[in-house]
Order: sequence, then C-alpha cells, then structure tokens
Amino acid sequence: MKRKSKKDDTPIEMVIALAIGIYNYTKTKSLNKAVVAFFISIFIIGGISITIKYIRNKKDNERLLNSGIDIADKMSGEEFEKFLLVHFQKLGYKGDTTPKSNDYGADLVLTKDGEKIVVQAKRWSSKVGIEAVQQIIGAKSYYKANRCIVATNNYFTPNAINLASSSSVDLWDRNKLLEIMSKSNGRETAKEATSQIDISKRIICPKCGSEMILKKGKYGSFYGCYKYPKCTFTKNISWKIDLKKSYK
Repeated sequence: MKRKSKKDDTPIEMVIALAIGIYNYTKTKSLNKAVVAFFISIFIIGGISITIKYIRNKKDNERLLNSGIDIADKMSGEEFEKFLLVHFQKLGYKGDTTPKSNDYGADLVLTKDGEKIVVQAKRWSSKVGIEAVQQIIGAKSYYKANRCIVATNNYFTPNAINLASSSSVDLWDRNKLLEIMSKSNGRETAKEATSQIDISKRIICPKCGSEMILKKGKYGSFYGCYKYPKCTFTKNISWKIDLKKSYK
C-alpha cells in the first residue's frame, strides 16, 4: 500500500496559517509577530472549520430525520415495496405490486406516458448482490419494460454494480434513496405506505425475524422466508402460528 506523504497528511488549516505567518514575516521582518500571526490564524481558521463542520453535520442529521430512512430500515419487505409504490404514484406513475410468488423478478410494474418500469425492492440489512440485478434483467424482458430499477435501503456489491452498468439497470442504493426521500417528504410517504399494510396478516420467520411469504413449489404452496436464500426456513401451508406473537 502506498504511504501518504507528510504533505498529504498536513491539515489545510495549518498550511493556510503557515502561509499567513510567512507573509507577516516578509512584511514586518519580525519573527515574534510572525509567530503570533501564525497562532492567531490557527485559532480563527480552526474555529471557522469547526463551525462549518457542525453546521454540515446538523444539516445532515436533519436530512436523515426528515427523509424517513430510519422508518424504511425497520420496514418489512412488503412495506418497503409499498413505500416505493407510493413514491412512484406521487410522481404520476400508475401500477401496483406484483404477486408475492411468481413475480418473474419484479416487485412493482409501473407505467407513465407510455413508459413501463419494473422495480425490484430489497429492504436488506446487507449489501445486495448480483442475483438481484440478474432477476430484474429477466423481469424487464418478461414484462417488456423500458426501464428497470433495483432499489435498496443498503448498498450493492461490486459485481452487482458492474453487471448493472453493462445492462442498463438503474441502481438505487441508500444514498440515492436518501436523496429521493429527502426531496419528496419521505417520512410522510413511509408512514403512508406502512399504514396501508394489514399487519394482522403478517407472519414472521421464527429463525431470522423477517416476514414469511406464501410461495408455490413443486409440491404445492408453502411459507418461505422473505430473505431467502440467506434464510432457508420454510413451513407447509397448514402451519399454525399464533399471529399475535409473530408480529414485530
């Protein structure tokens, strides 16, 4: 690994203060005055720098709070899909979420002004891999869509980014989602989305705590974990659950 030079490690405030000290010395020919000017500059520039950083951090915190990204992080997979749907509807798109099984890789199918978009929603606690990009590429072909998007509250792996770049797939990572939510009153959109979900019908995976969804397999319908393949917990359709104990 290439080591940084001392010049690279020198704070810009120190460089500016040193320049001011040298300039003062060339004008006054007094070393004492130059040293005083140097330390005064350090104090003033350092104070300005700290103030600027404080203001930026405060704005960033307000942006995070107003965006509602903290709500999105706590959503179930179904709620996250609904959140994205509500967002697109506010932008004038029409459409709906796809069935929980046999969705052919898309969670949302939307149209506006003759354009069709398919969206895959990933409310994950880890980075989204290449499989999500491969699935949305297939969905774009199946639904004959003009655009395709994979949206997540997290980030994407390098392989996912590379495939998306070469396949005209739009990736909405946490930063992009935060930007969108901040501009469109994301906190209210998130609350609106979660209010549309009937939590009385939600079943939670006892293994990882994620939502269980109804799927169809070779031998019929069954409950599978939303985080499959990370979590492979399944139960048959006759599974009896105390729903009140299953909710988050």
